[in-house]
Amino acid sequence: MGCPCGAGFMCMRGGCVARAAAGTKTFKDDVSKSEFTQSTPDEHFSTCCHLLDVPSSCTGLCSYSSYSTEEVSAVLLQQSQCQPDSLQKVHFCAARGTNHTECCVRSFIPQQCHSFCDQGGENDVDKLSLAHLQCVHYFNDIKTCFVEYANSEYFEGYRESSQLTDPQSEDTSLGAAF
Repeated sequence: MGCPCGAGFMCMRGGCVARAAAGTKTFKDDVSKSEFTQSTPDEHFSTCCHLLDVPSSCTGLCSYSSYSTEEVSAVLLQQSQCQPDSLQKVHFCAARGTNHTECCVRSFIPQQCHSFCDQGGENDVDKLSLAHLQCVHYFNDIKTCFVEYANSEYFEGYRESSQLTDPQSEDTSLGAAF
């Protein structure tokens, strides 16, 4: 079976990644962890939206503080200048193209909404529409999974880069001598 990712995406580490994102400083791969840590989760989110050509009418959503139940509802109900078909890219960027289903299960998100938790390329949601309004009630809980993951990646990278540059972080235990 080939890569399930759509046009403009590629398979990487079990998920779909925007081809343009894979070439940027803010994209995390196993080689460039120190480069990744130079951007905050919101900066990463915003950069992803830019790389995926999210329309300017929607780029205000490309921040964890503004990507909310109220804003998504306004877009789906066409009470926003952002068009509903652009939410897929914004949502992909918020999730960092990762499967968050385990977190959603722990957060008691109903199974019919799990496709919004899995942005790893193996879900069946092609476009967001009015039919998805039933899951909007759980949107902030789903977003919490995204934010927790983004923050853990950021702080993990921060710790790793500070250990590389901090001479005091050198392991001086007896075990390190052997």
